[in-house]
Amino acid sequence: MSQKPLLVLHPGLPKCATSTIQRLFTLDDNKIGSALGIGVIGKEFKPGNGYPEVTKLMYRQDNFVEEIHRQKFSYGSYFYSNEALPGSQIALEAIGKKFIITASIFTVRFPPLQSLSQFNYSGWLTATFDEFVNGKWTSPISALERFVPQIEKFRKASSRILICPTERLGKPLEIRFIETCFGSVPEVASQAPFSQGFTTNRSIGFAFAQSLALEIRRRGVLVRPEDRSILVKLAQNYPLPCELREIAPLGLSKDVLCRLQMVIPKYREFLIEYGLGDAESDEVVRSASRDLDRAFDLRVSTEKESKELARHACQVLDLAHISKS
Repeated sequence: MSQKPLLVLHPGLPKCATSTIQRLFTLDDNKIGSALGIGVIGKEFKPGNGYPEVTKLMYRQDNFVEEIHRQKFSYGSYFYSNEALPGSQIALEAIGKKFIITASIFTVRFPPLQSLSQFNYSGWLTATFDEFVNGKWTSPISALERFVPQIEKFRKASSRILICPTERLGKPLEIRFIETCFGSVPEVASQAPFSQGFTTNRSIGFAFAQSLALEIRRRGVLVRPEDRSILVKLAQNYPLPCELREIAPLGLSKDVLCRLQMVIPKYREFLIEYGLGDAESDEVVRSASRDLDRAFDLRVSTEKESKELARHACQVLDLAHISKS
């Protein structure tokens, strides 16, 4: 019987730099993968075939699993990243039949900030900020408790579970990720375009996200799945005046910040439990604490600015033809 090929798996968690990692490994015709001697699996579950298909795994799992079964892989080392994997046990099982999964690596972020970023990216489509903060499946307060079960799903299938925090540390995230996965970093990773850093899946401003959520509520509409990506892109590309971009919603309670700060010691415990040393964990939580302070140090919008934001939110929804029920 032929030996199974080896695979490093990167199951993405929402707003934890998954797109950044995918871009790193697909950029310049998979140059990083070639330098590491690994095949980077992409579309149709084929090596060297661009970005992985996230929506196919989310909405057409049977087709996705068929593609896994159909592909033949020679013995060697491979890498695969897909943020929909934590939600698909059937895909994980199919991958496990094809490969020895030598490691599952998770890029992680201080969960309350990850959750807030998710609100500013697309959470506003289904909830106002108050609803988001208090929701069972969206609350930043309980985000850490939601992280762990998603990671643990991969415990049986993988030889190792690794984590790579996305917080700003001494080395760039991309370098730390490669180092954590593969032990050494190829020289090409320190050269352009890999050394330049990338921004992907941009979130919009906090106050603008809340204004959009309130306008959706005011119109009494339920955003259809097919409209979600359209609305997210319209909001990202909308020419909002600069002075309205980096402000907080009117009426934001500082009580939320106090509640989120209480999660910081738990985040440190989580990092240590998944293999980070004390010194690195301390550095990560210091960075997370600074980021949290910055997130809540935004100037709160005035009544006049809130009205202006509501007008811009109306225009975004009108552009997407989202009307009152």
